Amino acid sequence: MKNAITHPLRKLSFTIKRFISLLPAFVMLLLLYCIHSCSPGNPESSSARIEVSAKSMARKEFIVSLTINGKNFWANKQTYTFNNEGNSVVNINKEECGLLLLKFDDGFVSRMIVAPGDRVMINIITDAQGRPRIEYKGSNATGHQFFNSLERAFIQDVNNPYRLDTNIAVIRHKIQLKMEQELSDLKKLLGKGKISRAYEMLAELDIRYYYAASLADAMCSKYYAARIDHKNKNAVALFSKKYGKAWEQAFTTMPLHSDKALSSEYFRYYVHLYYEWYLGQYAPEKSGLLASDTAGMQGLRKQEGVHILNYAVIDRNFKDSISEYLKAEYLYYAMRRGGYEQSLLTLYTKFHEQYPGSLYTSFLQIEADKILAFQHAKDGDFTPEQVFLTGYQDINSMSELGNVLKNGPYYIDIWATWCAPCKEEFKFNASLSALLREFKVKPLYLSIDKDGEDEDWKNMVKYYKLPGLHLRATDSLRKNIMKEFGKDMLFTIPRYMIINREGIIINSDAERPSRLDYLREQIIKL
Repeated sequence: MKNAITHPLRKLSFTIKRFISLLPAFVMLLLLYCIHSCSPGNPESSSARIEVSAKSMARKEFIVSLTINGKNFWANKQTYTFNNEGNSVVNINKEECGLLLLKFDDGFVSRMIVAPGDRVMINIITDAQGRPRIEYKGSNATGHQFFNSLERAFIQDVNNPYRLDTNIAVIRHKIQLKMEQELSDLKKLLGKGKISRAYEMLAELDIRYYYAASLADAMCSKYYAARIDHKNKNAVALFSKKYGKAWEQAFTTMPLHSDKALSSEYFRYYVHLYYEWYLGQYAPEKSGLLASDTAGMQGLRKQEGVHILNYAVIDRNFKDSISEYLKAEYLYYAMRRGGYEQSLLTLYTKFHEQYPGSLYTSFLQIEADKILAFQHAKDGDFTPEQVFLTGYQDINSMSELGNVLKNGPYYIDIWATWCAPCKEEFKFNASLSALLREFKVKPLYLSIDKDGEDEDWKNMVKYYKLPGLHLRATDSLRKNIMKEFGKDMLFTIPRYMIINREGIIINSDAERPSRLDYLREQIIKL
């Protein structure tokens, strides 16, 4: 889909304001009902089958994120490997069909809508530029191609696509036009018999929730900008006057309390913006919280307390299966971020008591066990291989760091305790250490955590068993890194660099540990 749309469709040409005020509730409820009352594929079949071929690619495995009884809970995932011919087969039982995610080991992703009886063939090929591309055959093949062609900006990304738009009507109009175009293209596929009716309905639901989340996120990004605007003490008040009502109305574009909506990936983003940011941060007086709900926050660190607050907001504003789902989603992703907060264990215990037979519990237990292991590890000692750079508090630039590191070469891992992707890379530490030893390269872990995270930083060095030299950046060093190696003052992590024996950075964007074969090629050149 192109960003610029010149001719809005007549059928859906009303503005988002009229959409909010005039769309009959029963239309949306009918769509939600039909999604679960109609089944594409063969309803008699108990499974779906996906055949994956990647003969031209150097792929070893991929992960399939499945549903739980049609609900979009991607903690339910399985890893599949390719055989020597580059083929693999995925059989999916009917309870795990729905909107699925296939993630390959190089980060390449395919989103699919799969139903019992479906058979889909996926062929991953490389284009002339070396970029991967998927060809689909079989059930709803054209639908899969269309679904993966949709442009999707990350929700709650710092580069919100509407951050420069200040007019609410303009933001709404842009979002409405994009949604209308996608829905029109989807209906054309149905009209041509390229997709099933049930495929079209689930795809439509997901599209609508994506754009509902986009509208809510556009307002949220402006609220966040106002909160961090330290130059204008009235920034939040000005936000409320200009955007407050629009943000509230954004949560009326799609249902917040429909159990059927749990089949959409973007419902989670939409409702998260509502309970954590709108109710939890911006309008707590509308959350319905009692003093007893947050009594456990007293004396806790900020992030520990945030978990208790968010869980309580969900408890007060959602009921039954939706409340259970949202709590499980929140706990899972909060635990996956790797902050290892004790309050998450407390809330996990509460969840287990509230929902003793929950299908989500087994997935949460895996993450809870990691927190228990962390709590145990932090009381231990550093190993002889874990060394903190003497005087690192006085290093204010990467050039100064290079002057200290003239006994290299070094492989630098720039990370932070709050960075989940950084910590995901730590699971490749064993193979990384072997590679570095082979070429006599020393590991250096540079944390960009602030002073308040000093204890967490040192505890995670222990927990992840990170061997090598360690330092935590000063404010001056962090600013220097952003200035020298960031783009538009944005610096993303994890980030890896290679310093030679003279202390000179010869690669400021080296390969990560998970791409060890490519990293080997870079290190060989030392």
